[in-house]
Amino acid sequence: MFGGGTVLGNGHILAFAASTTSIGPSLTGTSFIFDNTELVINADMVFSDTFVFKGACTIDGQGHILDINEGNLHVDNDATLYLRNVIIKNIWGQNISCTNNTGKIILQDVVWMQNNDYIFSAGSFEFKDAVWLSGDAVFAYQSSQTSIIDVYTKLVLDNGLTFSYDPDSGAKDLLDFTNNTSELLLDTSTLHVIGSLVPQGRWNDTNIS
Repeated sequence: MFGGGTVLGNGHILAFAASTTSIGPSLTGTSFIFDNTELVINADMVFSDTFVFKGACTIDGQGHILDINEGNLHVDNDATLYLRNVIIKNIWGQNISCTNNTGKIILQDVVWMQNNDYIFSAGSFEFKDAVWLSGDAVFAYQSSQTSIIDVYTKLVLDNGLTFSYDPDSGAKDLLDFTNNTSELLLDTSTLHVIGSLVPQGRWNDTNIS
């Protein structure tokens, strides 16, 4: 796929063939827009353009790698992007983002691999099952919205990552543990809190500052 445009999925699935290993850059200069569409990846893929998600959209990686070093995943107003069973590689800057605080990103069984510092400034996350945030870089949480670690979920800060809790609002309760089965595990990583953070749930830490 080399031309941008809009896919109106109406809740249907768009499955890429195993021979499809890259999308973009657009030859027309327009973004790739998906509206209420589920994308299924059947091979390691590279996204090399801006991908805008409207309504309720899903990317099901089926355990494959999605490389977005030259791409952007952007969640529109009042939209949700569900990233499931995927290894997302080369996350940096704000190349996964929400237009505003009405956007939401759900990570389920995801390995999140940063190659440089990342800023999340608007919207919210929901973490489900097992999610690894990794990379020798900073994940700066600056949104004023609450993100949730779901029931029976383990959120792992791994491989040198520094998670910097620094919301613009100064709120201390924007990381919500649903109950005692929600876990935050720090493994060779750092949780850096500017101000204060008062979550509820289970902690397993190696380095908190």
